[in-house]
Order: sequence, then structure tokens, then C-alpha cells
Amino acid sequence: MKKRQEQTDILILGAGFGGVCTAKYLLRFTRKIPNVKITLIDRNTYHFFTPLLHEIATASIHSDHIKRPLRMLFNQENVEFHQGEIKDVDLKNQTVEICTNCTNCDTPPKYDHHTYINKADFISDRRQAFRYDYLVLAMGSDPNFYGVTGADKYSYTLSSIKTSEEIKARILECFELANQTNNLQLKKELLTFVVIGAGATGTEYIVELHDLCKNVLAEEFEFVKFNRDCRIILVEAMDQILPNMDPYLVKYAMKHLQENKIEIMTSTKVTKITGCTIELNGKISIPTHNILWAAGVKANNLVASLPLKENSDGRVKVNSFLQTIDRPEIFALGDNACFMPKEGENPLMQTAQVAVQESRTAAMNIVKHFNGTKLHHFKYVFLGSTVSLGERKGVANLIGKFELKGFSAWFSWKLTYLRHLLIIEKLSRALWDWSFDLLYNRQMARFKLH
Repeated sequence: MKKRQEQTDILILGAGFGGVCTAKYLLRFTRKIPNVKITLIDRNTYHFFTPLLHEIATASIHSDHIKRPLRMLFNQENVEFHQGEIKDVDLKNQTVEICTNCTNCDTPPKYDHHTYINKADFISDRRQAFRYDYLVLAMGSDPNFYGVTGADKYSYTLSSIKTSEEIKARILECFELANQTNNLQLKKELLTFVVIGAGATGTEYIVELHDLCKNVLAEEFEFVKFNRDCRIILVEAMDQILPNMDPYLVKYAMKHLQENKIEIMTSTKVTKITGCTIELNGKISIPTHNILWAAGVKANNLVASLPLKENSDGRVKVNSFLQTIDRPEIFALGDNACFMPKEGENPLMQTAQVAVQESRTAAMNIVKHFNGTKLHHFKYVFLGSTVSLGERKGVANLIGKFELKGFSAWFSWKLTYLRHLLIIEKLSRALWDWSFDLLYNRQMARFKLH
């Protein structure tokens, strides 16, 4: 072990799965090591469980249920948290600059007439710089619209709690507007919902959307007869839904969706989106005011702009230790990293499971690097994939060996939430929260819509 006298600054950008878990593991690995400072930066003051965003958007659960305040998570622990928008990463001088008072530096923060604190104190000196010895890129992803005209402007994405709340408000608004108009064509457009992308996110969202429209809103709005007035469509460019699932499970999921009268359009590409239509395969036009984009993600735009070696979708290339190429002091993981298990293989998928596993190796190797010991190769272990189909049903492939469907698959999906909670929370709090979610009465959703 080489002798260290100065402080070692470890800076983590992003408080998603990868960032928070890296901080937790670093706390564990550096507990007996002096002069180590861990700093976590994120635009939000909370960490949230992204796989449940579709339930926020469909009023199945309240947004507070999937939030974890970051200051609470690291209370009385050696992690310093700063909220801010990351504006610049200077690799040469090893510094990161953030804007601490607003997400858009050109728009100063606004305060109402009740604010009696000096506003100038907030508007001035809004930028803050941090130096680092080790940098962890864990800033998550941005939606990938693949150049489809109008997709970024006219479709919603499940990318944050804010956008999920906006989707929920939009669904309710469309039912209200449909109730107020006598124009039958407009009424039909307002109650047509299109989901683009039939992976796990799109499939989970559409079954919850169906349940919300049929079992909650159609009962609240007397004019609505669900089978007559509502149209719910799932669009997928590939030839099947859930492309990474086994055919046996895909068949079960397809049957479940079809029984619920959800229209499934596979081998169908979106070519254009406007404010009131979606164009498919360049010729089919569907009038709608409700489009959710769940067709894929790409690396965070800021990460993609850094002068680091990247793949075609902007993910930073890393070695087997999760260090970026040519920059051993920078580690990338989760949605920001392009890690290939073997030469010539496809990089690991951008999933929470990957990010959590990478976080442990990244934290371990940071400690090993400044201690001058041999680094640990990252080895990904596929724990399986699970998809909720609503109504306490689902499909699951565990460890690539066990295929589950129905309630057992849905229960295993809930267990993934518990596994994540156990990493970031104390056992008692995690078990309480998970049990509450497991037994949650979906019919309470109607009280959260207004």
C-alpha cells in the first residue's frame, strides 16, 4: 500500500441506481481509510426508483412512494451532497462546474411576494466548482428518438417523476375535454392512446394505462363506454413485443394484452409525429393527442459530449475495471458506460441491474487504485428479467433458467424493488416500504387523480 497524506476527492455525478449504490459501497470500503471525501451531485434532491415511473404516470402509486431524499439516505454518513445542474466537466484540470440555483442559467430563479430573503443572494454566485481525484459518471440516460420527426416535441417519456406526473395530468385532461365536446371525431382522438416501444417499459405502462382507463376513469366519467370509446395501441418496430424475453413468456404476455383489447402493431415503424397524429410506416395515420415514447434511450447528452472514447450512441467505452479508456481516474457505469463482456460481443444493456452490479466494482476499484493494489475485473451476472402485466400478473426469466408467469412472476418483479431497497436503506425501512407496496390497494388510485 502506498502512503497517502493528502485528501482523496471522489466525485460522483448522478444519483440514480449507479450513483447512489457507488456512494454506499464507497462508504463501506473506505470506513477505515482516512482523508477520503465522497461528493454526490444530482439535479434532484432525491433518488427515485425508475422502474416504477409507469405506475406514477397511471396513478397506481404516489410519487412520494418511490422517492428517497438524498440527504436522508446519507444522513450522518461521510457523503456530501450538492444539488445542481452539471454544466461543465474539465478533464484536464479535473474539475466539475455546476449551477446551484436553477436548471437554466439564463433564467434566474423566481420568488413570490411572500419571499423576504434578499433575492440577490440567490441570483449571484450561482456556479460552483468541485475538484476530483476520481470521477464517477453515473448521470443516466436521455430518450433516444432515432431522428423521428416531431417525436421529441409531441410525445411524452417516462424519464423523471416530473414527466410521469405530466402524463397522469394529461390522461385526466383528455377525459375531461372529451366529456365537454360534442365533436365525436375529437372525442375519439382524445381517448386514443398510443405507446411506442414494446419493451419492458412500454408493455408495463400500457397494461397500467388500460387498467386506469377501464377500471377507474370509465367509471368516473359516465359518458365513457370503454370498449366503444377508448382505443389503446402498442407499436413496436421489431416483430414481437418484449424482444429480450423467451417466446413462451412473450406468447403469454401477448395473450394477456389481447384479452384486454389492447391493439398490438409489431413490425411497425413510427415515421412522424405531430400534435394530433402519429404516422406509421410512412402511410398509416392515427389521430391521437396521447403518445408515449418508450422506444429506447441513449447516453446522457453531457456525457456524450465529453472528449472520451465512445460508441455510436454516446456511451463511454470502459475497460474490464470500468475505467474509461486513457483516463484511469474516471469510471463510467450504468447508462453512461459501454462495457463489452468479451471482444466482439454487444455491450451490456442500459438497465438498473447492470448499474447496481457495476457500482460495487467501481467503488472497489477506486479504493484499490489509490491504495496501489491490483484492480478487480468486473463480471456481470444476469439475475433475470421481470415484467409486470398488471392485476398481479407478470412474466419473468430468472437467472436465464427459470421461466415464471402470472402471480409468481409479478411477485419476483416486486422482489427486485426490495433487493434495491436493501442496498440503499436500513432493513426495517426497506421491508416496511416493500410490504406496503405489495399490499397496496389499486382502487385507491382514483383518489390521487384530482
